Amino acid sequence: MASDRDEWFADESIWKDLYPFTFPESAFAVAEEQVEKILRLTGVGGGKVLDLCCGPGRHAVALAKRGFAVTAVDRTRFLLEHARTRVGQASLSAEFVLEDMRRFSRPETFDLIINFFTSFGYFVNQADDLRVLERVRENLKPGGVFVLEMVSKERLARSFQATTSRELPNGDLLFERHEIVDDWTRVHTAGR
Repeated sequence: MASDRDEWFADESIWKDLYPFTFPESAFAVAEEQVEKILRLTGVGGGKVLDLCCGPGRHAVALAKRGFAVTAVDRTRFLLEHARTRVGQASLSAEFVLEDMRRFSRPETFDLIINFFTSFGYFVNQADDLRVLERVRENLKPGGVFVLEMVSKERLARSFQATTSRELPNGDLLFERHEIVDDWTRVHTAGR
């Protein structure tokens, strides 16, 4: 496993700078609908849920509202603090754990594990992706369910743009260059 400082997503300043753009209020509203769909799809009606790579707690809040015992895990202190604040503002409770998804381990604990917002597959070494899946399997109770959100190659091919620009809430413009690599299994993005 690469050291934390060698991985681009370990730089907390990225998440601080892009937070307003990446997590606008509309992203929180859509999480409610996503959780409803997850619960209909899986048939899970209660119990313990792991929001793996919870970010600012979009799904953790929606799950806690429905009475789940939520454990929210993220490796980014900045995002985890936002999650803690959101859950508190909603007068709900959840457990917050600062940990890398490759290492978080609570064997046979969770009825449901979710990983949303393309948080899977950031690792350069595919053995790390396998390590995550091993932890997920280990952490699920027998009969538990794992829901993983990913963008398919087909959807990516339909909407891919090599260069994009977006205005951030503070008025700055973010320019990004995207490159398809590894036979459409990854997208490398550089921004300025």
